[in-house]
Amino acid sequence: MDPSLYPDVSPVCEECQVDKPTEPLQRYCCGTGCKPCVFDLYDEDLQNWKRHCYENHQGRHSVVAINNSPVLTPSSFTTFELIKITAVSGDTNLYRFKIPNGGSLHLSVGQHVVLRGTYEGRSITRQYTPVNSLHSKGYFDVFIKVQK
Repeated sequence: MDPSLYPDVSPVCEECQVDKPTEPLQRYCCGTGCKPCVFDLYDEDLQNWKRHCYENHQGRHSVVAINNSPVLTPSSFTTFELIKITAVSGDTNLYRFKIPNGGSLHLSVGQHVVLRGTYEGRSITRQYTPVNSLHSKGYFDVFIKVQK
């Protein structure tokens, strides 16, 4: 069945109690035509959410498999442990994330990662360019400016 045919429901599926993905604002797109774009990821998350809800409503329960290799894939998010936050200025912090098994992101100069998290109940998706050496193993760092 095609999940795009499932009707849209409220931000939280009443039957499943699963939050609907939050659509990113236009300003979150970097405008460079990168693949996947934050809107591609949102569309995929929305389709997966609809499929999950539909299957739960039908009495089937879907399970999402996590692919641990390679560290990054263009079509799914990977969970990284936040291991350190260093204040750089009044509104900017350096966030260090652990890469499992001493791995590396294998990014080139100018490439970015798409980070997603939840803050005050809202899903937030942003692009960041890691600022550590391309040869760093076991971690990556990003600067994040906190907007209040």
